[in-house]
Amino acid sequence: MFKNHTASHLTFEEREIIAHSLAEGMSFKEIGALISRHPSTVAREVRRHKESVKKRLSFSGGINHDCNHIQNCSVRKLCSSCTSAKYCKNCIQRDCTTICQEYTVVSCPIASKPPYVCNSCNRKSSCQYEKTYYRASSAHKDCLTMRKESREGINLEPWELAELDDLVSPLLLQGQSIGHIYSNHSHQVPCSMRTLYEYISQGLLSVTDLDLRRKVRYRKRKKTSKTPCNYRYRVGRTYEDFIQFIGENPCANICEMDTVEGKKGEEKVILTLYLRSFHFMLGFLLDHQNMESVLCQFHWLENILGIDLFRELCPVILTDNGSEFKDPVSLEESLDVQQREFRTRIFYCDPGKAYQKGGIEKNHEFIRYAIPKGRSLEGYTQEDLTLLMDHINSYSRNQRAFFTPFDLVEKVYPEVIQKLGLKRISPDDVLLSPSLLKKR
Repeated sequence: MFKNHTASHLTFEEREIIAHSLAEGMSFKEIGALISRHPSTVAREVRRHKESVKKRLSFSGGINHDCNHIQNCSVRKLCSSCTSAKYCKNCIQRDCTTICQEYTVVSCPIASKPPYVCNSCNRKSSCQYEKTYYRASSAHKDCLTMRKESREGINLEPWELAELDDLVSPLLLQGQSIGHIYSNHSHQVPCSMRTLYEYISQGLLSVTDLDLRRKVRYRKRKKTSKTPCNYRYRVGRTYEDFIQFIGENPCANICEMDTVEGKKGEEKVILTLYLRSFHFMLGFLLDHQNMESVLCQFHWLENILGIDLFRELCPVILTDNGSEFKDPVSLEESLDVQQREFRTRIFYCDPGKAYQKGGIEKNHEFIRYAIPKGRSLEGYTQEDLTLLMDHINSYSRNQRAFFTPFDLVEKVYPEVIQKLGLKRISPDDVLLSPSLLKKR
């Protein structure tokens, strides 16, 4: 079986294997098995990038030629001004192969059948034929050059571009769209619709982007350079693994984790922990949205609550794939590394599926009541955030029966309320608006 390669081009390492294997006399099928490629791919590669090394044949007079008719050639006076009685093949003043119409190169039988090259031939030193070789370095260089040249310029002749301009430009100036023109003149347009847009953007036609009605309405989106994603941190911690873990531990409390950003471009964020069974949310102000800040907050919580209470309150945490959460091992390990105890288990939602932790996403709405989206977090302190959490957790929910998250946690884990310094807010005093944190 041959592997499906995401990249269709051979690598330099694969070409080196091909060249070495050809020298060993291996077949295309054997070479293909070595590099997990189809034999026809190897055969095309060799035929496409083989290079010739001419060696002129030596006959009478010591003159070297590589013509197929050299032994029986009796041609004379190819040059009109020649007065010599010698055969042209023996001329030392001019190469007859450059002026003779009967000249044909001597071809080796190997060149017309596999392996098409002389890499493994045992008669290279005595052979008088034109030799062909496959070399990895020159083949790779030819491939890169061909790929570069294929991307340069446009795939139209000058007269074809002129005809395209004469057809498209007047119709665009009449107010017609590219789609309308293409639907009625596709048989006359020698390129795709997307390519036609590119030609206009590059200024190759008489019209410009300003003549395209809809294109000038929208601001071009900014593209940010992204580094390739590394998902190794998700191994054994995917959402499927989370479902399996909960199935094996149905009584475990589930904690959802996320961050809430303030003004765009600022480093400060709010780290939120949502206890799903109690609808209870904790919020902590972080100076930076990075792994170090989240880890420091976890250590602080373990110091305040103790390892046993922390493990009982948050035995499993479900979060998203944010960069600040991509060190699960450090988040799971307790401060007391000598005992090798784990304070929690970290799992990740599937990319782009925030609804898998919908509880915390819904509760972020309460934060936005007091801190609208886009507002800077620079003026807030941890005391302000704790006050906001007190109001949110004292806000009555109406699932099944009216209750507050504060009531549920205080009933089961009263020490959490005490150690974190949380306070109940009376129902009539609950305030979820920007005025709650307004500075005086």
